[in-house]
Amino acid sequence: MKINSSSSTASTFRIFPAVITLLIFLFGLAFPAAAQETAPAGEREWQLIDGNRISGTFESFDAGSKTVRIRAPGKEYELRINDFSPEDREYLRILTAASEPAAEAAPEPSEEPVDISVVTSENFNTPGTHAGQRRSMTVNGVEFRFCWCPPGTFKMGSPEDEENHENFETLHEVTLTRGFWILESEVTQQFWRLVTGRTVKDELRLHQPNVGGVFEVDEMKKVDRLGYGNDYPVYFISWTEANEFCAALSEKSGLSVSLPTEAQWEYACRAGTLGPFATTQIEEVSLDSSGRETTRVTMTDPVDLCWFIQNSKDGVQPVKKRQPNAWGIYDMHGNVAEMCADKYSKDYYAVSPAQDPSGPRNGEYRVNRGGCWFSYLKFCRSASRYRNAEDYRYNDLGFRIVVNPAPQK
Repeated sequence: MKINSSSSTASTFRIFPAVITLLIFLFGLAFPAAAQETAPAGEREWQLIDGNRISGTFESFDAGSKTVRIRAPGKEYELRINDFSPEDREYLRILTAASEPAAEAAPEPSEEPVDISVVTSENFNTPGTHAGQRRSMTVNGVEFRFCWCPPGTFKMGSPEDEENHENFETLHEVTLTRGFWILESEVTQQFWRLVTGRTVKDELRLHQPNVGGVFEVDEMKKVDRLGYGNDYPVYFISWTEANEFCAALSEKSGLSVSLPTEAQWEYACRAGTLGPFATTQIEEVSLDSSGRETTRVTMTDPVDLCWFIQNSKDGVQPVKKRQPNAWGIYDMHGNVAEMCADKYSKDYYAVSPAQDPSGPRNGEYRVNRGGCWFSYLKFCRSASRYRNAEDYRYNDLGFRIVVNPAPQK
């Protein structure tokens, strides 16, 4: 039989590529490290200046804000160029030499001073006439209301038989010799922006509150879920920045604006009440079958006053949506915990002065009060007290402000 040599040769060449492909596949299984040499540009372990490492692929560079996006399986990171080690910064310099700024990148928050215009409805240096009286402060055309807290004496802390009492809530009598005006709600994101020019997203971008100075791009999306808008309380800001807010507002208004002392905060929270929460009595008058008036007295439910883990829908909520206390003050229980002016000492109540206490002289932390949106109800009690470092910032901590009238001559 005559063999067709050309047909045999063609068959051989058809089989040869398949054999080569199989050999390459088997080689890859046996020597997986060899595949790393052909990894796409930018896929590497990145060394950060704070000692952390992240593994991922270079995604993009925004020359305008000097931020780099690194993509890893299931997540994406956005970092400042200065967060990287010197070696990785040099690598990125070469890699991004021809890069254009990302079109969708958010602009850098302006550091220019914000023009603040403050107008008050009445003189805040004049005391109010009754608890809960309101006066308004208008900042750049937006009105914010304050409630009067008259001078008075109250029981601060909690009795030992109060449910969930803590041993650092020692019950003691405090007298506040001067009244003050307190913001009827927590400082909102709108109020913060009017005074500072920054949004919550700007704060997140500027300060990167996650561990190691790194935050995922998805964190920006989480802000929308956590609560983002004019009527939501501000968060992701520190005690230091809250005081800068007060200083800026004081300068523009000519008033003494500050964080409340811990005693002022609890006095305003309780609004004359004694129990675990600032619940008040409600009188309902009705007629019985004979036409006589009958009165039924009930107490408001603490849940009606409070945003906490069981009703907050996993995020902060707009202010003034729960019931106010007896002096018309909203959100003292839950939503975001509120910073006070005082340094924190666990044993301070045992040595606290009886008049106008302003906290211990020394302390590593600052007091916060009221509990937050993911607290259990017991941590939102009027007497509950906690602490944070001055530079702490997260989605559970905000503040409200007071105006202290000038001493009367």
